[in-house]
Amino acid sequence: MSILDRVTESNANPPGAVLPFMVGDRRIGWVPRLFAPRLARFGDLFKVEEGRVVLLRPEIGFEALTSEIEAALRQLYDEDRAGFGLWSGERLPFPGFPGRHLFALERAAATALGVFGRGAHVNCFTRRGGVTRMWVARRPWDAFQAPGKLDQAAAGSVANGRSVRETLRDEAWDEAGIPPDLSDRAVAVGAVGFFLADSHTVRHGSNLCFDLELPSDFVPVNGDGEVAEFLLFDLADLRDLLEREAAFKWDAGLVVIDFLIRHGVIEHDYPGYLEIVSGLRGWLPSGGGR
Repeated sequence: MSILDRVTESNANPPGAVLPFMVGDRRIGWVPRLFAPRLARFGDLFKVEEGRVVLLRPEIGFEALTSEIEAALRQLYDEDRAGFGLWSGERLPFPGFPGRHLFALERAAATALGVFGRGAHVNCFTRRGGVTRMWVARRPWDAFQAPGKLDQAAAGSVANGRSVRETLRDEAWDEAGIPPDLSDRAVAVGAVGFFLADSHTVRHGSNLCFDLELPSDFVPVNGDGEVAEFLLFDLADLRDLLEREAAFKWDAGLVVIDFLIRHGVIEHDYPGYLEIVSGLRGWLPSGGGR
């Protein structure tokens, strides 16, 4: 395998696997083809046409639309959880037009409607003996998603009504025991995008990347049960691990690859370098969005 393979794996979307989710002539998301017939049962909310799914009555407003869509999706979830994540009660903002959210969507249903989600991901690194190393979290072996995979030491979805910085601060404390006065030093360094889809689910969004240098004697401690252990890696070992196996949760690996590029561990003569760089950002919104 290669680093390029990891990037390509996170942007796999076979032709015909998804249908555009529309409001009028604007695409606001993607619906897995095999999930679309389930939405057709709610004819007052969704119209399933040849080649697309249309959201009806967007004019009823944010609160009403949020309530009706959540009730419909909860009914489908209770009947058959295929295509859903684990219902959490956490809502994500569903962007419809620039500067305007059409409704908020239960996080578990994000993969069913192809909501463009945002996550705050923190590269926690330290310097010991002149060597830069990164703290990496291992997800619990019984986690609903990506059990046992490696992840950022602190990361989480940006929920409706929360800012990116608030999310970063909360996740850093809950997941790694990093106090706010330290996590507030995290530096915003960009974003990576992904679009991973099949006929059942769509994962579309961006991880907003931060770098946070921790004191050399700081050891992360988990507080919310979402980390099995923390591991400290030399950067070159992280690169080799990414080449050797799919050790990381698929989107977390993108954040690490971006860090390794920016810190010169993956250099310009690395095989597929330009494809890697462009692939990390190939699914970020531009113009009319994706």
